[in-house]
Amino acid sequence: MNNLAEKFNTAGKFITRYALAFVLIWVGSLKFYTYEAELIQGLVANSPFIFWMYGIGSVTAVAAFIGIVDIIAGLLIALRPFNARLSAMGSVLAVMIFALTSTFILTTPGIAQAGAGFPALSFTGQFLFKDLILLGAAAWTAGEAFGAVKKNAG
Repeated sequence: MNNLAEKFNTAGKFITRYALAFVLIWVGSLKFYTYEAELIQGLVANSPFIFWMYGIGSVTAVAAFIGIVDIIAGLLIALRPFNARLSAMGSVLAVMIFALTSTFILTTPGIAQAGAGFPALSFTGQFLFKDLILLGAAAWTAGEAFGAVKKNAG
């Protein structure tokens, strides 16, 4: 039974790390398309933390910047077999990304399904709540990578 637990643990680690990296890279890449820039505009504009970005750049420029940050985080996380320290840094960046996007749950209008009330989520609400699990995955990959850095240093 212990062997089975180890196999699931190993598979879970691999899937969590590389699914997180893949999601960040893929979703980050989408930010370079106009339709995606327009889709996230309401999320960014309603955020008390990053609304100001539209005062500096256009809708497409802000989305591209966000996309670049997402892609960098994903690529760094994927480097874990080669460089635990860089992977840990990518994971910390992902923690910051998903901590920020999780706040959109509180700041974006239309999270609940119109006319249904709580706990019926709209598509936007469902879309945003998945960031909570991504936040947890990023925190786990950060902890694991920092542990490897410490183990290799000590």
